[in-house]
Amino acid sequence: MPKKMMAMPGSRGDSAEQPVESKAEKMENILRGFSDFQAMYGKPGVEALTAAMQSPQGLRVEDVKNVMENMATVEEYREAVLQALEQKGVIEKKKDFYVVDLPAIKELPLRQVVNAQKKKWQPFLPYIERGRRYALYLLFKDIKVVSKEDQQNKRQSPKPLFYKPETSDQALDPEAIKQSDFYLGLWEIFDPKADGSLKNKVKEYPCDQEKLNLDEVAIAALIYHPNYGDGYRDESGVLMVKDKKGKHVRFSAQFFRGIGYAGSRTKPDEKVGMHISPLVFIEDYAPNIFTRHVLEPNDIRQYSKLDTNARMRGKKVYQTGDIMLDGIMYSLGRKFCNDDYLVHKLTPNLGGITYLDSDGQQRLTHTFTLVNLNDERLRRISGGRNKILFRAGSDVTAVTPYQAGEAVPRRPDETIEDYQHRLGMLENFEILLKFKKYFAQQAGISLNALNLSEQQFVVEKFTDLSDLHRQKVLELARKHGGLKALRALLNLSSRNLDRVMEAADKMGPLLFGELLDKHDEIIETAYKTGDQVSREFFQAKQELNDEQTAKLRAELLRRANRVMVDFFENISNAGEEDRGLKLRQVLHELDAVKQDVLIFGGIFKTAFKGSERVDFEQIKDLSFGSFSPADIDDRQKSQMLLIAKENWKQQEKSLPGITDFVAGGLRSKLNSDNQASRFSLLSKGDQVVSFVRFDDRPDLGENAVYAGSLNVSPLMRGSAIGEAVMRNAIDSEAKEHVICADVFPEVQAGTSYVENFGFVITGVEEITVRDPKTKQMGRHKRLLIRRDDAAQTTYKLRNGSLQKDQIMAMAGGQAPGGVEVRRYDLRTEKDKFLNEIAQKTASGMLGTRYVADPHDPNIRYVAFEPASSLVRRAA
Repeated sequence: MPKKMMAMPGSRGDSAEQPVESKAEKMENILRGFSDFQAMYGKPGVEALTAAMQSPQGLRVEDVKNVMENMATVEEYREAVLQALEQKGVIEKKKDFYVVDLPAIKELPLRQVVNAQKKKWQPFLPYIERGRRYALYLLFKDIKVVSKEDQQNKRQSPKPLFYKPETSDQALDPEAIKQSDFYLGLWEIFDPKADGSLKNKVKEYPCDQEKLNLDEVAIAALIYHPNYGDGYRDESGVLMVKDKKGKHVRFSAQFFRGIGYAGSRTKPDEKVGMHISPLVFIEDYAPNIFTRHVLEPNDIRQYSKLDTNARMRGKKVYQTGDIMLDGIMYSLGRKFCNDDYLVHKLTPNLGGITYLDSDGQQRLTHTFTLVNLNDERLRRISGGRNKILFRAGSDVTAVTPYQAGEAVPRRPDETIEDYQHRLGMLENFEILLKFKKYFAQQAGISLNALNLSEQQFVVEKFTDLSDLHRQKVLELARKHGGLKALRALLNLSSRNLDRVMEAADKMGPLLFGELLDKHDEIIETAYKTGDQVSREFFQAKQELNDEQTAKLRAELLRRANRVMVDFFENISNAGEEDRGLKLRQVLHELDAVKQDVLIFGGIFKTAFKGSERVDFEQIKDLSFGSFSPADIDDRQKSQMLLIAKENWKQQEKSLPGITDFVAGGLRSKLNSDNQASRFSLLSKGDQVVSFVRFDDRPDLGENAVYAGSLNVSPLMRGSAIGEAVMRNAIDSEAKEHVICADVFPEVQAGTSYVENFGFVITGVEEITVRDPKTKQMGRHKRLLIRRDDAAQTTYKLRNGSLQKDQIMAMAGGQAPGGVEVRRYDLRTEKDKFLNEIAQKTASGMLGTRYVADPHDPNIRYVAFEPASSLVRRAA
């Protein structure tokens, strides 16, 4: 691109006609020349010159001329790109400002803008290749804009598009932050160029005057700017920020999760992030947040719902003298309409009423009967808006006074077993009330935020401890978060408490408290998941009781507790430098465990759906997790290879050599150096039960992974647990990725991937396999399948309305418009089956149903329908 050449600093023209310059004059001219150069070509131009300086010849005049002749100036770049964006409708030029489509700007692929005419845009690439944040900052840094939304709402007050503090003093000063006016922070712009590279420890926030830390700028603005947290400190120094409803609440680390900020270190293999460990992240990557007192370390606490001190602590009686429990209105009497009375559900059959004495002690004063919805004595009442409720009158509730230490009479309709159980529960509840007062007096900890069964768990675990351990646990809980810390400590085995206490002394209060916070998050997740599953299964299929719920919670928490114990064992022998690294590793692992708990709950529900009873022997000692090959030990790898071989041996007759082919592929993926694969693995004790592999495969499309090695141990195939693992692992993965896989037509189980796991058939692929018997290379074809949850609703036959027998009946007959259903006998029509699938998918159709005849495993039915435009682009 020809342009007027400026005089180069230090170059010689007609030297005989020029006056001799002094050294000071030469230096001034050189500096002025470089200053002019930087103003014209920005940081990309300076970087080009810096690169030239690294050559053996050093910086030459020709290098400078080359940059100037082949690179656009900043103003040329801005003029050209702004014009291109206006043509695309992203911006609209007015007299003194631009109207900007904010959502389009946030997702703007600048690279695509210039790729349309690559040769023409070559001089502008240095600006764009430096990253989207810098390119957009440079583009709009001196331009005032109005958003399309503001224009439509008649709010035309132009302001900068991006937040642009010029110095660190401005960026970290709460008052200066509050005074700034802008639409977007540059941290809201996804920048794969900058975020994808972890080479630099500190990510840079674009600025002309000073090098600013992206995370420090973002964290400070998110907390204090009115567009986000609008933070301030109250009279007691507590930092208050806006929640999602616009109400100011106490700041916690949950604030960053709520607004979706995880920090710039977002690679999945990173061991630290705002979403994993805010305290460690800020200390490592945004230290000025603490040193400049934007935040104090004590501000970073992981408050959970426990801090509301309100969940399931007991209910107050309505002014009518009634109380609603589980959809039933119980008549208790107006004398209980007092704030000092609270109603508790002690068991599924027993309610209790407590009274708060003047000394702060809760006493159990009355009990009453609870019933289920099938009880014939209930009366139906209207709940409003066509909702039906039920009332239990005073004859059903049978409110009875209770006095501790006095004999409790047996009810006329009560069996001996039920009577003894009721007595035991009343005694336990009395003990619980005493310990609630003890915790409040000794450590300032209230158990009211926990439901009754959780309170009982805390008391039972605490009473099992020695006097010395009780004292130490209360001391640690008082220092590190109160109730959450108490619950986290008591969930660990008592025999590990000495190691825990030793680790607490070595780690210090902040890091130890953060670890307990993370563990308690998992406990909260496990309790919620366990309660949900208990209500769904045990209440509907058998009597709901605490023992069954406790068993399920124990299974859900097994892995988290093991991770904590292993950490405490290792941290005692670790040096001071290693402790921080080990803490980040365990926080990262616990974050993965939390996700695994949710998946495990899904596995449980899938496995026992429709069952009359839940066999706890099947889930006892089960553990589930997602692991890299390096995290799987050699014993498990051997078991996985053996399971795969056993599963594929039965296919050798129709697919010669397939066992060695599959085992060889799995063996290579299990190599500890392989960082592109993850295995979802279910074990029972020390035996692998089921596993599925996910490979990162960008060659298969944007955001695509390949699912392979879907295997269930032959010993567990009938239990439904193994199959449930695959379904829930795939469902979880599909929330974030498009999943690609393949199935062989000879394998009947492959039909379930389309029918039950959400895949569609997208094509046919041929592979070469060596037959170990004949030593010859054979060719086999397999079906390519894909799951893209964003496209599922576009398929006519995937809405759940048509059963398999209905699909089979459509073959060769009537089907919805555009849909074809074909029947194939693989014994005689295998080639036809494969060829037609290849032809159909190549012409823009997909196999959305894939059914095996239940009476003849060689018969297949395939339903073809047109691919949506979304699927066609992805396939």
